[in-house]
Amino acid sequence: PSRGLGDVYKRQAIDRMGRSVIFDVGRRRYYATNLVRTEVEDLLASPLRSVQIQEMGSNELAKEIQNIKAQDSDPLLWTAALAISNGQLLPGLEPQGFYRLNRWPDLKKLGADPLHMKLAALLRSGGSIDHFSHFTKAPVESIIDFINACQVLHYLEYQQKSTPAAAPVEQKKSGDEKRGLFARIRSRLGI
Repeated sequence: PSRGLGDVYKRQAIDRMGRSVIFDVGRRRYYATNLVRTEVEDLLASPLRSVQIQEMGSNELAKEIQNIKAQDSDPLLWTAALAISNGQLLPGLEPQGFYRLNRWPDLKKLGADPLHMKLAALLRSGGSIDHFSHFTKAPVESIIDFINACQVLHYLEYQQKSTPAAAPVEQKKSGDEKRGLFARIRSRLGI
């Protein structure tokens, strides 16, 4: 049967032991039975070849999640993005770029790391990775990990060349470009 556009973002990940997690990306939720969050994180971090991915239609999703409580996927994706970054920018981001938050991350929900609080405040005004590193005296790799996590959750505006903070930031990327990046992140995460 043909599926609607929204169905493209409903996937089930099953590992070799038969453990399964269902992702409803459009609603930023996931569903898992008999798995705690750390086990879901491990499943996301596992190599793609050890996880089977299946697309689900809305009807399939409704049937599978009848008795399963929805979980917020933002903390899960945040943790996974920080873990897999290894100090390397995600595809499409440049070290010399200009970064600014377009939405404040809920650091209480995502983890109240003191460096992340400082970076969120700095990113509100915008700047380059070098600027953030100079101001915080933090390793560039830690700043890149934070920027990647913000990008995965669509909290970031990005321009390719560094510009002064007073300069206007280019318009937000279209939904298709965001989905393309998010699809690449999910691919890297194995979902």
